[in-house]
Amino acid sequence: MRRRDFLMFLAMTFWLAGCGSKPAVPATEDAVADLPASLAVNDGRKAFWQLFCQLNQQYGADTPAYRPCQESLLIPPGEALLAKTPIDYSVPRLANVAIVLVPGLGWDCIAEFVGGTAGQKHLSSLGYRATSPEIEGLSSSGRNAQLIYRHMIRNQLLENDRKLIFIGYSKGLPDVLEALVAFPRIQQQTLAVVSVAGAVWGTPLADTTPDLLLDAYNLVPGKDCVTADHGALESLKPAVRRQWFADNPLPQGTRYYSVVSLPGEEHISNALKPSYKILSKTDARNDSQLIYSDQIIPGSTLLAYIKADHLAVAVPIVRDHQWLGRLGLDKNDYPRDLLLEAVLRQVEADILAQEQH
Repeated sequence: MRRRDFLMFLAMTFWLAGCGSKPAVPATEDAVADLPASLAVNDGRKAFWQLFCQLNQQYGADTPAYRPCQESLLIPPGEALLAKTPIDYSVPRLANVAIVLVPGLGWDCIAEFVGGTAGQKHLSSLGYRATSPEIEGLSSSGRNAQLIYRHMIRNQLLENDRKLIFIGYSKGLPDVLEALVAFPRIQQQTLAVVSVAGAVWGTPLADTTPDLLLDAYNLVPGKDCVTADHGALESLKPAVRRQWFADNPLPQGTRYYSVVSLPGEEHISNALKPSYKILSKTDARNDSQLIYSDQIIPGSTLLAYIKADHLAVAVPIVRDHQWLGRLGLDKNDYPRDLLLEAVLRQVEADILAQEQH
């Protein structure tokens, strides 16, 4: 019964994601994305490649979900993959900091089935205080911004001059940005915000996907999701996100980073290819749910293009349910723990370097 219901959920989700009118803009054939000039992005990829690859080498090929560096990140041929000087891997390097991981659409509905927020246990094992707020995955970003603030208050994360680093995945990223702007106490204590395949500028799929998609989450076995306003899809519409940015300049005292999922069709699970092909009519540089440039926070430092589809980035759904890999989620394996650790270490290094000047 549990397996049948979940298969129905997947089928409905992927079918709905692929329906709607066809965009008129032809697909681009570029395999490598250029930095979007309009977003004023800083290119931090080289330093991140070296850090990621050092960590990858340190953990070794026996690590679960191991991939060689060049199969994990989009790295141009001939680039030096290892830093010339050893990297300090002592953790945590920043004192009195909480890492806040904010998941995406429908997360509370599938969290029990998936087994919790990806990366949280790993970061905690390294000595970081990692936490994940109980958001409503089917509610609007405005509603979830309030829930993020309540989580901060309830867990005393805004006390004792504690600093915050937010990592937002998919719809979790606009939830984070709305919380940052709406609540001055969060804004004052936030060191950095990281988009990991974040729906910064929304997705064209939200314009053509019926609200019925949200009802599909009721088919998930053991689901435990509630919604206050059923506004998740509305929050993901590109026009809504553009208007939000026009009305809400991002705080200047916070550092912003973007990690973009840009897998290429060969790294996209078969179950996600219908939505990948729909988005490819606008831009082939997408991860099946988001176009690459829609994942970038304006004025941020771009850390990497990663070879993982939208689910593989942060939803370890096949880890405990391998049968789903045989039924279409065949590219779900990815070294997520390593990715999150590398992101956090890079952010730490940047903050410490700034403090020394």
